[in-house]
Amino acid sequence: MASIIILGFLLSGVSVYGFIFVPPPPQTFVGGGFVYAVEYQCGNWYSSASAGGPPFNPNQALPGDYDIVVLVHNNQPKAQIVYMKILAIGTFAGNGAFSNRSLWVKNPNTNHYRFVIQPDGALYIDCSEMLNILNYGGYGYSTGFIIISQPTLPQLPATVAEPSIVGLTPLDVVAAYTYQVIGAVNSPNTGGSNNVVYISGTREASVPIPIQCATSPTTC
Repeated sequence: MASIIILGFLLSGVSVYGFIFVPPPPQTFVGGGFVYAVEYQCGNWYSSASAGGPPFNPNQALPGDYDIVVLVHNNQPKAQIVYMKILAIGTFAGNGAFSNRSLWVKNPNTNHYRFVIQPDGALYIDCSEMLNILNYGGYGYSTGFIIISQPTLPQLPATVAEPSIVGLTPLDVVAAYTYQVIGAVNSPNTGGSNNVVYISGTREASVPIPIQCATSPTTC
């Protein structure tokens, strides 16, 4: 009984956003591959006294500017295909409105879901692109996960042109996080931090890819 009372006491001080469940976007699973989970924080998180900022809650984030750069390096001798989805667990618009969503990211150069990384080539994504994908505008803040799927075998029908995939080892995935301390909109920066994290891939018996890759493989 005491444990229940303590739990209730703890939860009573948690924001309404303390427990959030975000379902994945429509997807299917294919056999074999690596999955990389990259936590992200993007945008501007200001104190409640700041004009144009979302309501400040220190349990959610410290006030400041958040940025991330994710780099994916193909360390293998043949081209690799990866798929990326965003699980936006919490997004606060400039007017304080809260939302969450999930989606698969399309390659802006091809309008397909697959990203082809050439041997010894790299893929780059940063906060500006993330927030553009999420249709973000003005002051605001978003946090969640970038999930990268790397199938280890060709998954599309033989009639669909696709690079030969080796995928015997995980790719090099690095996330660089930048945080700048600020107290109000347009105020001078008062400090910050930068941290680089190597993201290990987890080998899975099946990896998620967009459902469109099963229903319309020629446009995936």
